[in-house]
Amino acid sequence: MSITVLAPAYYTSMYPVRYLAESAKRYGIDVKWYGLGKPYPGWYDVQIIDLLEELAHVTTSHVLYTDASDAIFLTNLDEIWWKYIACAKGPRVFSQMVVSKEQSGICAGGWISSREEAIYTLDFLRSHKPQNVEDSDNPQVRWRTNVTKQFLAVGIDYSRDIFQVVDEPLDIVDGRVFNPRLDTYPCILHFAGGYTDPTNGKAALIEPYWKQLGY
Repeated sequence: MSITVLAPAYYTSMYPVRYLAESAKRYGIDVKWYGLGKPYPGWYDVQIIDLLEELAHVTTSHVLYTDASDAIFLTNLDEIWWKYIACAKGPRVFSQMVVSKEQSGICAGGWISSREEAIYTLDFLRSHKPQNVEDSDNPQVRWRTNVTKQFLAVGIDYSRDIFQVVDEPLDIVDGRVFNPRLDTYPCILHFAGGYTDPTNGKAALIEPYWKQLGY
């Protein structure tokens, strides 16, 4: 197992990404933050252009990307790795990349992949702007459009074994987040979408889980 974890932090301090940073520390995960101290350039640059630049310097065989200000690690990289391998070998997967899923479709805020596949996929998304599609500079729109039209083949984490977007009822069982619908214990909790307070981010949503997880 050889994984680099990449997460964006376009802030003047680490405070906005404190939940991800603290949870990474708990599970011994070394996060490669990018964008710290730089002005926020927009999601297209964060999730495609700047991320491609970061991938050019990665030396590990695999890469995990996660949004940072509204996500929490729930376990270590060992568990994430074996769940990734199980998903990547699934009958509907023709790619070494596994992408997060939310109710409305692919979630661009979380994926794990071989380095080569990640570079190929992001470069494809950069150069293939969907035509006659609203908000086509939104990276998530590019992901969804290109995968739906089968221009890209990726694995999707339908079972939410790795990436759990908080868009459905969840429980805390034995100190872990549990998805009762799918009978799974996800590895990364992501509070995607919705309102973000300019000072406290999504603390109002994250804190109840945070406290139940023993922080």
